[in-house]
Amino acid sequence: MGYRSDLESRLAKKTTRAIVDYQLIDDGDRIMVGLSGGKDSWALLQILDVLRQRAPVRFSLIARGCGAASCTASPRKSAPRRSRLAITPTISSRRCS
Repeated sequence: MGYRSDLESRLAKKTTRAIVDYQLIDDGDRIMVGLSGGKDSWALLQILDVLRQRAPVRFSLIARGCGAASCTASPRKSAPRRSRLAITPTISSRRCS
């Protein structure tokens, strides 16, 4: 199973290196990614989703959008991003702290 682009490949390799070097993910972990609506949080979620499908350890992802106008106010804008993921982000109108 190859990556969709050279960029995805580079990001996945660097993310994998950080996960291994710092022992960030263990078998059975549940990882929550906070979605601000910005490109960086969506990129992190997408890369972790790709790695989850390839990783030797099993972990699950939870995506949670909170308090960001661009994320909560415009679900249509994020629909193309969400359709590429194997998880469904939840959007909360509550402020996260």
